Amino acid sequence: MKFLIDTNILIQLEDNRTVEPILSSLVSRHDIYVSKASIEDIARDSNSKRRDITTSKLAKYSQIPRLDISQYPDYCTSDNDRVDYEIVECLKRGVVDYLVTEDRNIHKKAPDDLTDKILYKSQLGNFVGHSLDRNLPYIEDKQCVQVDIKNPFFDSLKTDYLEFNTWWRKCVSEQRKCWCAYNGDGELSALAIYKQETDDTRFCINGEKVLKICTFKVSEHHRGLKLGEHLIKQILDYAIRENFTTIFMTAYPQKQAYLIDFLSKYGFQNIGKTPKSEHPRAEQEVYLASYIGRINKHIKDALNFHEYNYPHIMPDSDTYLVPIQPQYYEKLFPEYYINDQLSLFDGDKNKLLLGNAIRKKYITHSKIKKLKAGDTLLFYVSSPYSQIYTAGVVVNTLRTDNHEQALSFIRDLSVYSDDDINQQIEKGEILIIEFSLSQHMAPFPTHGLIRGNSVPQSISRSLKSFSEIDNIQTLGFIPK
Repeated sequence: MKFLIDTNILIQLEDNRTVEPILSSLVSRHDIYVSKASIEDIARDSNSKRRDITTSKLAKYSQIPRLDISQYPDYCTSDNDRVDYEIVECLKRGVVDYLVTEDRNIHKKAPDDLTDKILYKSQLGNFVGHSLDRNLPYIEDKQCVQVDIKNPFFDSLKTDYLEFNTWWRKCVSEQRKCWCAYNGDGELSALAIYKQETDDTRFCINGEKVLKICTFKVSEHHRGLKLGEHLIKQILDYAIRENFTTIFMTAYPQKQAYLIDFLSKYGFQNIGKTPKSEHPRAEQEVYLASYIGRINKHIKDALNFHEYNYPHIMPDSDTYLVPIQPQYYEKLFPEYYINDQLSLFDGDKNKLLLGNAIRKKYITHSKIKKLKAGDTLLFYVSSPYSQIYTAGVVVNTLRTDNHEQALSFIRDLSVYSDDDINQQIEKGEILIIEFSLSQHMAPFPTHGLIRGNSVPQSISRSLKSFSEIDNIQTLGFIPK
């Protein structure tokens, strides 16, 4: 595939620092392009040593000539704007397949139909050799005292926060808990430290329960494995189960731009800056909060409602039953122990196996035409279980019989291999459904949801909207 890298990625690859493994893998596996606009951008770098080092290494990359962007006159008010719009134009014209950039402004400027093609580094995992059939990662619920801070995982935290060791001792003495995500080899890959907040007057009002995420970090070497999504899902499931009204954390708007964008998909909103740091040179943090106990009912678009109020589903959304065989359900949702009818930690080990994130993609040969973004999906597991286990929300769909088109659409969010996709397309046109996992549920039958109380043989419209289903109401899934 063809990847265009922007100035900030190019500098990371070619200055005198160690290159991140995920970028090294990208360069070794794919065709890498740079835009002439980015090269001219580098020429303006005030750091002459870095500029000279980077410029001397540009010949190895395929270069895209300058493009006419006169159609954007109102937006190109600076040299940086012109460069940003020009590299987006390279993607828009189909010169390359993907654009890789850490620049949050470029992500914001992209047209809606290109947002899935503009990637942060952490989204490169499935393009650089992270196998789809790898051992499943897992999360463990621990106390901080059980975690070894000599682990290299903590090095960047210690660099960014000089008082880290003192703060960690406080976490240990207060017996704070944390969720630790491990890769398939048992290596610490992500961490979230949490506590019930009682002092912050911004959130602790009217006796509401508030969950503070003190630290949220995914290892630089394990980004792209969707561990951040799994960690967020664990945080939200816990907060809902324990009746917290609010979850909040803080982040640096420049250094952690990807984290802020990522969290916005799951109900976290930037609600303002924190008090200024004692250290005058430190970047001022912002508060990111999810008001899970206060549903915004004024959002009319079903997908926007779901993302803003994640994991809640719009009550009157159109609802569809999706039949799936047990072996494929367990591949799509390996975190759900269907044989035990549990979606909890694994007994004595307090271990939760993880599937392929919150955003998933499902392949079917269904001929259904009306499925749209924001619709609710209820996954019905066929015989011998014959019950509904999981709810999700449609994000996007693609109907195709073209292998390359299918692979491009499905690759970063799928449990399907290239061979799986080939085999499916050989049988005829496929429908690929990208969806957001909402909740696993205590299983219930399809009674009253389809005509004649039969079982669905293909994707079928439910006779009831999401909020009208008795079992959903009993489980407390309907926003109050």
